Amino acid sequence: MEICWFGKPTDGAWRRSDGEVDGLTNHWNLDAGQLAHAHVCLRLIAKLTKFLPSCLLLLAAAGYGATEFQIYPRPQKLSFGGGAGTISGSPSLVGANAADPEAMRLLKDCLQEIKGAGSIQTILVGERGDPAVASHLGDLPEKSGAYRIVSSASELVIVGHDDCGTYHAMRTLRQLLEADGNPATLPAVEITDWPDVAFRGAVEGFYGTPWSHGGRLSLIDFFGKHKLNTYIYGPKDDPFHSSPNWRKPYPPAEAARIGELVAACRRNKVDFVWAIHPGKDIQWNEPDFQAVLEKFEAMHVLGVRSYAVFFDDISGEGTKAEQQARLLNRLHAEFVVKKGDVTPLILCPTEYNKAWSNPKPGGYLEILGQTLEPSIHVMWTGNTVVADLDRSSMEWINGRIRRNAYIWWNFPVSDYVRNHLLMGPVYGNATDIKDLYGGFVSNPMERSEASKIALFGVADYAWNVRAYDSESAWKAAIREVMPGATDAFEFFCRHNSDLGPNGHGYRRMESVAFAPLATEFMAAFRADKPADATAIRAELEKIRQAPAAIRAGSVNPALMVEIKPWLDAFEQLGQAGVAALDARQAVLAGKADLIWPLLVEANAALAGMAEINRTQNQNPYQPGVRTGSLVLTPMVSELVETTSARFLSVISGRPLFRPLGMTSSGERASLPLMLDGKEDTYFYSKEVQKVGDWFGIDLGGVHEIRRIRLLQGRNDQDHDRVHRGVIEGLSGDSWEKIADVENARADVMLDLPKLYRSIRIRVLAAGSRTKPDVWMAIRQFEINPKDAAELRTDIPAFRQQPVRLVDQVVSISPMFETHSFPPGKTLGMLMPEGRSAVRFEVDLKAAEAGESFVLEATGDGRRWNRLEKTVAGTVMTASLEGKIIAVRVRNAGRSTLAVTLAKFAITTVAAPELDPLAALADGRIETMVELKLDGSAKFHPPAGETPLAVTLLAAPNHQASAKLAAIVGGEIRPLGVIQSAYVRFPLPRGTTGVVISSDGNSSVLPLHELVWFSR
Repeated sequence: MEICWFGKPTDGAWRRSDGEVDGLTNHWNLDAGQLAHAHVCLRLIAKLTKFLPSCLLLLAAAGYGATEFQIYPRPQKLSFGGGAGTISGSPSLVGANAADPEAMRLLKDCLQEIKGAGSIQTILVGERGDPAVASHLGDLPEKSGAYRIVSSASELVIVGHDDCGTYHAMRTLRQLLEADGNPATLPAVEITDWPDVAFRGAVEGFYGTPWSHGGRLSLIDFFGKHKLNTYIYGPKDDPFHSSPNWRKPYPPAEAARIGELVAACRRNKVDFVWAIHPGKDIQWNEPDFQAVLEKFEAMHVLGVRSYAVFFDDISGEGTKAEQQARLLNRLHAEFVVKKGDVTPLILCPTEYNKAWSNPKPGGYLEILGQTLEPSIHVMWTGNTVVADLDRSSMEWINGRIRRNAYIWWNFPVSDYVRNHLLMGPVYGNATDIKDLYGGFVSNPMERSEASKIALFGVADYAWNVRAYDSESAWKAAIREVMPGATDAFEFFCRHNSDLGPNGHGYRRMESVAFAPLATEFMAAFRADKPADATAIRAELEKIRQAPAAIRAGSVNPALMVEIKPWLDAFEQLGQAGVAALDARQAVLAGKADLIWPLLVEANAALAGMAEINRTQNQNPYQPGVRTGSLVLTPMVSELVETTSARFLSVISGRPLFRPLGMTSSGERASLPLMLDGKEDTYFYSKEVQKVGDWFGIDLGGVHEIRRIRLLQGRNDQDHDRVHRGVIEGLSGDSWEKIADVENARADVMLDLPKLYRSIRIRVLAAGSRTKPDVWMAIRQFEINPKDAAELRTDIPAFRQQPVRLVDQVVSISPMFETHSFPPGKTLGMLMPEGRSAVRFEVDLKAAEAGESFVLEATGDGRRWNRLEKTVAGTVMTASLEGKIIAVRVRNAGRSTLAVTLAKFAITTVAAPELDPLAALADGRIETMVELKLDGSAKFHPPAGETPLAVTLLAAPNHQASAKLAAIVGGEIRPLGVIQSAYVRFPLPRGTTGVVISSDGNSSVLPLHELVWFSR
């Protein structure tokens, strides 16, 4: 028999006889004599190892066997005694008529699965106040949802503090009965349990596609199963919840659906909280108060007994704290109190996080705290819009609103990173602050089934805060959601948990165990050093195989529809990675004919990912599909691209473009982070700068440089950067000055392309005017970047917004929140290469658009020209002509304006089409041309080169054949026939080109690249 604890081991933890601690699950083997006393020692062991008794789960009894399992949410007090009982298929149910009907329904569902007689003939069920269970209350606290279960070999007692407690007890009972696979067997157990947080659940408060009706019903059943008791209905895109129709009643069909949701919530002991969002256009007058009251009355008829009022993400009149408090107080007095069956109101304030709050005495939050009826809950997201909670942040807000904040936790909501799935564990919130919460609800993804992974963890956390263990809860959630393919789904979720760079700066761990292996392997790969790829290949093979296993094992079609694009992309990612590693092995073995088809396969898989990203999950904000974006996709992309480049370098004889970081600093470990293309990662040297220090890139050979982009500092305001320096290029044996640098961002366009082996920034004067001892951080050091556009602004709230190009429209992604736009400040877009444009359109949802804002453009990057604009409502439009380098909108007024970035877009002119045959010499093996053989096609080497050989890279397994001939002087000399995918021909001296023509058998040759070899 084994005793086990669940939790994180601490110093001095008990160890197994073999001296090992098993991590989250720890075991000791006991003989039969020790087993008889094991349950008596559990509390002592818990104290000795600093674990709560609720973390100890032991099923140990003669005849019951050794069964290790966990109950979720974690019970507050749980102990197993010796022995076990079996429940009769038709027991006597004492108290059943007076107990909660929904709880009894669950109990009878359990009993239906049991046949025959058992040792437990009577089940006593009751709630506090029932004399029959008075002697069984024990230390059951007087908290809604609290319950006790006491069972032995001959009896079972189930006691609830209230109807919710009895219901929750039945949910726990089912887990006990399912522990060993025999629904009749019940271990001897004593559980006293209650929730730490009174209100626990989810708020449907995200932007984007609301949950379907079926998705909501499925989630409500999930809430009931996991003791979540709150569902706040507040879809941002429901027009009858918000503007323009919050004053109007729901149409009959939609009202009927809400009635169904209310009924489902009632069955599952979940409060259906209907929220109204009137702040966008509310008038603080009697007609609008009556409109809110009438809407509440209409929802009451549908069965709603809990209500919320949202004033988030608005501007203007609706933001006044005094008026909001007056409205809520009247609703409390004239609706909640009068009805008598309505729960306390919930307010989502305008200043719902610390970053957006006025910290001065007498500000918005203090007005609410002083004037709002004490029973009304006030919602809060934390220090920022998306944040985790700790003691100091909770004490800060609770002191201002004079009550415990009702947490609106913005996880796993993904409406600001819609191209990602957030499937990782729930973690980050402190476990010592249960008494500081007024409520805790999660704002999930628009993907209701996928959100269940996180909601499982939220349920466990909010029920028993101190005992919460994120990893074990996460694994249990995966087992429940994907029982037929648990391992594969866990693997997929581990690699799909981070959000990627985003405007809120909120990140999650991803690919944690694999990341160190990838880092070590890629460091050796970049340096052309030997490295064992066994573990890397095994991981990539699992990536390739996991989606098929998940599809085969899933019993949840709705979940599969939600995650299908990510599964498909994940599969392609594994395919690309495995093929790239095999190509690398072929490179090491010198087998050129094997390298080529593997590289085609790898590039085709990346192209498949790109196609999924281009066509799936399309939305106006963050369209597309990103998978494994923190570790896996960057690694595989680099493997494919670098192996392809090395292959082309070998068969062309030209130097390889392979940037590597370099520095005079002693700190070099993080140099790759300035080359990863991400603005939220950075190289960081904590050595104090000296004059002459330098930081740069070795390109792996001499290359043509046209543009250099340098982003210094951990952010644009960071002191840790070169404040006065020079960008230099290494030409031959000497460094040449390219440009002076004084700002955090430098984007240098060379007048004429120049050949350099290395680029660096060198310190001319150490430190800044206000801080002499600065360190050095570089976010990006890029050579010849080809971005369509980059955002430029001096307003911090906008700096992280993504810029995207769809067809010929370059735009800044919209934002939902309202932000300040001070006078003289700008929001703009830089197009470094310049683009021909015809239209510039901006919508800041500001009534003052025509008076205060001006639209400007520059064609040379130096002189701004004011554009003549037209205004329709809040939309400003201007015509553009010719090549444009940058555009911007500027507040030319005298007042700070509240704006919502709804649109910022430039319509450009399509570039002229290139000669399709140019793709055969573009150095990109992923492109392919179907070369028609109805005549002859001539190809010439780059000017000034005398090629010694030519390699043709055709599509693998193609069935075409063609003739190749060399042009020598005015003579055509046959070289041979192109039949295989990889062919290489030596060229006669004096060759000036080659000719490809039909051999009479084929009409089309699928050709990827024609590579000239020169020394």
